[in-house]
Amino acid sequence: MKKLLLLLLIVIFIASFNQNALAQLGPSWGVKGGMVWANLDMKGNDVMEFDKKTGFAGGLFFKFSLLNILMFQPEVYYIQKGAQKEYSDSEGNLTFTTSLDYIEVPVLFKLGIFSLPMIHPHIFGGPSFSFLVNAKTKTEYMGQSEEEDIKDQFNNNDTGFVIGAGVDLNLVFGTILVDFRYIKSTKNIYKGEDSEGLDVKNKVYMLSVGIGL
Repeated sequence: MKKLLLLLLIVIFIASFNQNALAQLGPSWGVKGGMVWANLDMKGNDVMEFDKKTGFAGGLFFKFSLLNILMFQPEVYYIQKGAQKEYSDSEGNLTFTTSLDYIEVPVLFKLGIFSLPMIHPHIFGGPSFSFLVNAKTKTEYMGQSEEEDIKDQFNNNDTGFVIGAGVDLNLVFGTILVDFRYIKSTKNIYKGEDSEGLDVKNKVYMLSVGIGL
């Protein structure tokens, strides 16, 4: 929690720095949200192959210019990660869902590709720092469901990288930001009793829309 508060203070300080320059470059901050397609990348002996789990992400972004075509954009948002597995038999479907919810703080650098009067496409990338909020499994079968808290089986924080592409649209009523990104852990997030020889990483695709304020 102390690390999260420190990162939030850094983001707020950066966003409040040099406000006059920010005002000339469009929105200095805004809100964003979008769809998440998450999975768990597992390596080891006899590992289970999971399917993608859909979720939601939403939060804030801040941005300012380093050069004419280079922007710095730290973000902070709530994101739903995890994975899902479904089996079918003659009596019905059996579904296992692992839900891992994080507060995520990406630190992104955006590079403009070219610029038109209203359209500004870009590519971006950078490190990401995540802090586990909730971790649960849910089993559903024949109309019945059971949940279990598994937060003690996962590390409280995660680090990773983000790469993606997007476009900023300067419209009459403001700026709309659309991007698609890939997020991957760089460390093992699992620490359960059976964790020996098992490597588990978050793997996420995310489509988001933001509004500059």
